[in-house]
Amino acid sequence: MRNAVLHTVLVCDRWRVPIGLKDKAAFRGTLSIMWCVLNVFVVCGLVLEGRVGRDVIVAALPGVPVVLLASWLGHQVARRLSQKQFADGVAVLLCIAGILTIARNAG
Repeated sequence: MRNAVLHTVLVCDRWRVPIGLKDKAAFRGTLSIMWCVLNVFVVCGLVLEGRVGRDVIVAALPGVPVVLLASWLGHQVARRLSQKQFADGVAVLLCIAGILTIARNAG
């Protein structure tokens, strides 16, 4: 839950920064780097807490090429979208993520 909230807050905060969604390449690049760095710290924290061990990390490694492929596919899709379509898509996805987070934690 805390990671979902943190990611949502960071995206919402990014929305208010002057370049915000005015430049989709800068927006995507900033979030990609931010999430990569953030997730390294999260994983390190989980390892230090003993909640994630070597077996989990080794099991997750095959997912790295999938993440890289998804990133490349996202780039291909983003190139084809207008700035307005991209901004509207981000808003819709952010709303869906927020609704799912609330629904998952409501009970």
